[in-house]
Amino acid sequence: MFSKCLVLILAGLFFSCQNPGANQGNFPPLPIDEVQEHQLFDRLSGSLFPNATDPAVQAQNELINYALDNKLDVHATGSGLYVWVIDPGTGTPITSSSTVKADYIGRLLDGTIFDSSFSRGKPIEFRVGQMIQGWNEGITMLRKGGRAVLLIPPALAYGADGIKDRQGRVVVPANAVLRFDLLVLPDEESR
Repeated sequence: MFSKCLVLILAGLFFSCQNPGANQGNFPPLPIDEVQEHQLFDRLSGSLFPNATDPAVQAQNELINYALDNKLDVHATGSGLYVWVIDPGTGTPITSSSTVKADYIGRLLDGTIFDSSFSRGKPIEFRVGQMIQGWNEGITMLRKGGRAVLLIPPALAYGADGIKDRQGRVVVPANAVLRFDLLVLPDEESR
């Protein structure tokens, strides 16, 4: 038992050092075992298209390779969103008309954090439908108290426009695939 706890502690330290921004919240990646890793590879590798020239397919390839490299146990939806539901939550189901509070970290695939509720010091509160399409879809797969990683292709995020700050600096480049580590706060914290 002691050795398993030590391994988990060391793995957590290792992953938090490897994960820029992991100290901004309770979002270190969860390791998957070798069997899960092979299942992940088998499930995702068939969706890779070598020598793709279409930007949407290139983004899908980038997203899938990122998931495989980082051992993120994601599942694709019909829209092209990739979701790893780490904990579905036990609270109220989230619907298209729900108002929720959530903590999150938004990253580019190179690890650059472009947005975080932790940097503002408070969770975001919003009505489902007010966010980018990938968030609106992904969050409805959870209940309040749930936790997920969303890998969002450009078509479900900021697309060819990207995002610039008030000074005109690029925050999210055009056609960027995004990663969001998302924790929906429980019912009692959402009131």
